[in-house]
Amino acid sequence: MHQASRLFDILIQATELGCAVCYPPEVISIWRKGHSVEGMASIIAQGGVYVLIDEEAVRGFVHITDSEVVGLLVHPDDQRKGYGTELFRFARDKIRVRPILVKATLNAAPFYAELGCVKVRTESVRRHEHDIYVERMELV
Repeated sequence: MHQASRLFDILIQATELGCAVCYPPEVISIWRKGHSVEGMASIIAQGGVYVLIDEEAVRGFVHITDSEVVGLLVHPDDQRKGYGTELFRFARDKIRVRPILVKATLNAAPFYAELGCVKVRTESVRRHEHDIYVERMELV
């Protein structure tokens, strides 16, 4: 449960700080709603979650399926140190299907574009009866 707690902390902090430049507080609040340490533990148990550890600390994680990067988050204190790039490259190598689908938050889209992903369209993700806009991107 300790790992789930750390990943949940990364999820919350990265979302609140990183997404604040592109989404208003009420959208971030909707995004957070329903997330919990227990929920994170359940996601970890299902598989497809990989953590990046450096100097004995979890710096970030990526959650993938057979064809999609579901989420890639790095703790705000550890951003801009190459951890996100390393996690994305790991996911790219692990996912064998092409194109790889990425639903990027508006603030993360430039990061994915730098790594070769191409924007296909803007979509909405439905969370608690609200639409949150993301960029559908693909890596061929």
